[in-house]
Amino acid sequence: MAGLLAWIWVLLLTTLAAAFSVDFNSADQCAGQVKGQATGSVGLPAGCQTAFQGANSTSKNIAAPGGLFNAVITPQNGTDKQAGVAFYGQSTCETLIAFGNVPVCMGLGAWASFQFITIEQADDQLTNLDPAPILSIPPNATAVGNLSASATQAASSPPSSTASSSAARRQYGPTSGYGPKRRDVKAEKRIEHGWVHRTRGGVYKYHQVAARAWRGVPLDQWNEGVHKRSTDGWDDANAMGQNHPRSFSRRAMSPLKARSIPSSKCNLVRSCLIDSGGGAGFGIASAAPQLLSEIRRLNKGGDDDWKFLKDPFVVDVVDGSGKSKGLIYAQARQHSDVGSCSDKGTESDALASALSMGTMGSSVTDMRVDLKLPSGNGVTNTLFVSTRSAGNSDMSIHPICEAIQIFD
Repeated sequence: MAGLLAWIWVLLLTTLAAAFSVDFNSADQCAGQVKGQATGSVGLPAGCQTAFQGANSTSKNIAAPGGLFNAVITPQNGTDKQAGVAFYGQSTCETLIAFGNVPVCMGLGAWASFQFITIEQADDQLTNLDPAPILSIPPNATAVGNLSASATQAASSPPSSTASSSAARRQYGPTSGYGPKRRDVKAEKRIEHGWVHRTRGGVYKYHQVAARAWRGVPLDQWNEGVHKRSTDGWDDANAMGQNHPRSFSRRAMSPLKARSIPSSKCNLVRSCLIDSGGGAGFGIASAAPQLLSEIRRLNKGGDDDWKFLKDPFVVDVVDGSGKSKGLIYAQARQHSDVGSCSDKGTESDALASALSMGTMGSSVTDMRVDLKLPSGNGVTNTLFVSTRSAGNSDMSIHPICEAIQIFD
């Protein structure tokens, strides 16, 4: 009996720590009145949910989606950084189209069901809520010829970003020739020139383009003679002064400035907002200013900063003393006149605004935001951003929000 009571007590504590409330809204950016609510914790209520309670206490249950396509997820009784609320495109909780655990308005798209689960459970169901492990390839390896057979096949046939079959997505998961799952991944302390890793966008080899910046090069485009390691901007106080033109910015970390994207110009949708914990105050809101600074310093193409991120870009963020605080990763998909989303008419401002509106100053460590232009045949411009605090034992890149699918 004592053992049973102890088990029940542990379960109760776990449930309380992982509880969330969801407020459903029909208005853009959740600016309207709450019209529906749901409350739960991991496994409670059990299974796939296809209805929620009307906001009025006398209201009957509302069948999903009930015309409500936006929601705010609020952690209750503390926060569980390994859990959240998942929304799916089918009534059977199959295709993950939104996931979050922070109190910022999310766009749910054409959702049909939801459930309260851990990030690990979401990974088991789908694919990429897991590290994209570094492939075991020597830094001097060239092109695809040095890959294993399984990785070569994946490099030449990357997964479709719009696949809706869980089986099709799973075959490109972390166990399909790219290394073991999260609990088995060997910890990596620091990204290095020549490392190769996979995202849903393809297989890339990291080119160190500056002292604390790396840019992904599609594996079949890697040229050892061209993609040479650069340490430009190395912030060595003994070698150059703080204001030396080649030194990396050493100003103290500061939050993103508040910016907005007018809804009349573009619709910004947050489909993945995760606070994975362990950041000790390090997240997208605090790391993004140095990401933007390095893009502007290294981008020779002017204002086209969104297009600069068509391949992954990683920055080692430092504090005012030059000490590493962690990594920030960003990649953009699609590119259709994103500058028109900005009041200033520039992609640089649109990117900064997407980062600012995406996080809303919260503790988000991983996110996906979509910019949908009112014209352009419904083209969706997507931005993935992930961070890893220097305090983590595993510093490999984890673009976990890539598990989110567009579901029509």
